[in-house]
Amino acid sequence: MRRAPGPARPIRLTEIPLRVRAVVRREFGRGTGHVGDPAVVRYFRDLAESRAVPARADVLTRPGNTFATMAAGLIEALPALGPVDLAVVAHATPDLDPRLSVATFLAEVLPGDPFVFAVSDHGTTAAFTALRLAGEHIRRHSLRRAVVMIMDQSTLPYEVPGGAPAAGDAAVAILLEDTGPAVSLRVGLVPDTSPAAVPGILRTAVSNPDIAAMVTAWELDPVARSRGGWPCTGIWTALAESPVAEPAVLVEYDDNRGELGLCVVGDKAEAS
Repeated sequence: MRRAPGPARPIRLTEIPLRVRAVVRREFGRGTGHVGDPAVVRYFRDLAESRAVPARADVLTRPGNTFATMAAGLIEALPALGPVDLAVVAHATPDLDPRLSVATFLAEVLPGDPFVFAVSDHGTTAAFTALRLAGEHIRRHSLRRAVVMIMDQSTLPYEVPGGAPAAGDAAVAILLEDTGPAVSLRVGLVPDTSPAAVPGILRTAVSNPDIAAMVTAWELDPVARSRGGWPCTGIWTALAESPVAEPAVLVEYDDNRGELGLCVVGDKAEAS
């Protein structure tokens, strides 16, 4: 739903207490998971009916990748992990198989005894919410290592807000530690934001001249924002493909929710 134009409001950027050690991304081909179990099919149909959205019966028996499968792939791609204190999963699309909880899976396979939870129903800004919540949990409990995983899953059993499903299955992991390269990460969210207000918010959010020029030139185009069909992982792909030490600004606007997310990475990208 489009918001009426409104004045630019400030965005408060909160620094995550831990530093970024690594960011990895993986795409997954044709998976082996499926939802052909009649009980699961009924579950998804009932869920779709309760949300007044069409069930996608044509994909209910297709193979695909569960969030647990993708999480396992991310763990393999990350540097060798010591004990993990916190793991958070963010996703804009539902998991393929509701019988297997990705949070339970991560609690079992990650080293240490991590606290694990997932963030859903936050649209394309789910990762920003996950990072903000992770930061608060890290700060409150003085944690030393955390992993935030961002998921896109394309075999959707019912239609979701925001349009077409993802182009495929992909996931990004952000590893945060209290040692290693001193790369900071700041994150902020502004709800109930109109598209017209976004440029002003971005111009006032970052003081570094080079970064400010970058966000000033950013255009709010609904087509361009599709990022090739990766609703949740798309903009984080750029972070995974660049050296972690390079300053970067990641911007996401969810026009379905009217929410703006901003993430500033690197000590040189100073935020006001």
